[in-house]
Amino acid sequence: MITDKKTFTIFLLSLSLFVIGFIFNEDSSGGGKLDFELHEWGNYLKFKSGIIDSLTSIEYESSRMPLFLILNAFNPFDTSQYLYRLSNFIFNFLIVLVFYISIRTFKKFNVDDAILLTSILMLSPYFRTSSYWAHQENLPFLFLFLSILFFNIAKLDIVEKKNYFFKVFIFAALCSLSFYSDQKFIFVSLSFFLILINVRKNIFHQLRIFLLFFITSIPALYLFYIWKGILPVESQFRLGFYYENLSYSLSIIIFYFLPLLIHSIRNISLNNLLLDKKNYLFFLFLFVINILFIPDFDDTWGNGIISKVFYFLKNDFHINLLLLKIIYFLYIQLGSIFVFIILKKNIKNLLPILILILVSLIVEKTYNEYFDPLIFVLIFFYFTFEKYISINKRKYINTYLLFYFLLLLGANIYYNFYNLNL
Repeated sequence: MITDKKTFTIFLLSLSLFVIGFIFNEDSSGGGKLDFELHEWGNYLKFKSGIIDSLTSIEYESSRMPLFLILNAFNPFDTSQYLYRLSNFIFNFLIVLVFYISIRTFKKFNVDDAILLTSILMLSPYFRTSSYWAHQENLPFLFLFLSILFFNIAKLDIVEKKNYFFKVFIFAALCSLSFYSDQKFIFVSLSFFLILINVRKNIFHQLRIFLLFFITSIPALYLFYIWKGILPVESQFRLGFYYENLSYSLSIIIFYFLPLLIHSIRNISLNNLLLDKKNYLFFLFLFVINILFIPDFDDTWGNGIISKVFYFLKNDFHINLLLLKIIYFLYIQLGSIFVFIILKKNIKNLLPILILILVSLIVEKTYNEYFDPLIFVLIFFYFTFEKYISINKRKYINTYLLFYFLLLLGANIYYNFYNLNL
């Protein structure tokens, strides 16, 4: 039961805003309505006419795996775009509910804190836009939450004789469904694969785990075979190597860590920072990378919030470009160092970050929606931290609550009155 009246009020406000956003066709990511009309509705109609033929059709316009469209091919609410959107909006309440249940089980948050975290999820501009405009981005979160919930309930970190490998197979299938919804969620399968093969240092145990995860990857191998690539046929022109996205993706990742850094930076031991050789190597590597790929802030399409802020400062306030580059460099360099320090405790922490960066490097444009609400979910639901970061303390939750409220407010003001993409 909720014990704090303020928590209940915040939840009701967040829930009301979530519903009101759909009623008024909110588009707080800037491309929700446009992408729905140009791509998502057409994709849906194509898969509705036949799933198998659609997989290799040039009319299938998507850079994600097809599970969302396959599931919606059985959606009976297709008599109008509005009913289709409404059905997907209602489905997203299931994702919100499973998030609440999972986070209560996984991190042992109390009821009030879990309710506040659920409220934050409903404030995410990108979670909201995907919910309102029937986009594909939210589905992998459902299977991420279900995977971690099942992992904890089945106690897969403890080898049991009774139905253990059957449970592992069910778990591997759940993990793979995140990937079949969105390629970058491959970190879910990879992370837990590494955890499970190390539960017991036995070659036969490890081979069985490998075989079970391999079986769940067979549909992906088949898709890559018929596509002759890792994306649907029509979208393969988007693949390449876009080195400038490295800087942009780092700027976005750091942005979502700022509330965490505010509380934790003063607790980072200066001695440990200076004595650890890994920190020096990482600092030098980043220094070279950030110097080489620092942007000129000329592009207004995509690239994240921080890039747009610097574009605004350069073109509207006419601030010297060299000064802006110095400020941006310090932000990227110092921010990356501190994020690395608080995550390096566990290789499992770094895996999704590395995958996000790699994905950004091979796609023609990187967007905030690739990282939000994923970074928030990872921080409270996935990462393990040093003892000085007590992520279940109310101060962290309250700071992210304020952060996301201001982000939602700012996104709506920006896209309604100052949309650089136009």
